[in-house]
Amino acid sequence: MNKIFWDDLIHFDELIHGLKELPFSSAEQAELIELIDSTYHHHILDEILKALPRQEHDRFMQMLAERPDDKEILIYIMRFVPDIEARITNRSLQVRDILKKEIDDTKRRHLKH
Repeated sequence: MNKIFWDDLIHFDELIHGLKELPFSSAEQAELIELIDSTYHHHILDEILKALPRQEHDRFMQMLAERPDDKEILIYIMRFVPDIEARITNRSLQVRDILKKEIDDTKRRHLKH
């Protein structure tokens, strides 16, 4: 998992801790972590692209590809979408809640067996 400029705005770590309580191998846990990371990535990109003016999409994607961890990207987006931090955080919370429910449901199923 590469560092991305929005990492400080999302709620990723508490899901990872929930996975550690499940009876999966290290390889399975690593695969699940990658899936969670990918899910967040797609949802956050969707949120940004929906809010950012279409004519800025190419520039944003170029910046993200070249320097994904550069905080200047967030500043760039905020020129067009002043509340983007709140949007990213809110979307992150929605994703977290959905994934947390899935993890909790899996824990309950494993406890029954």
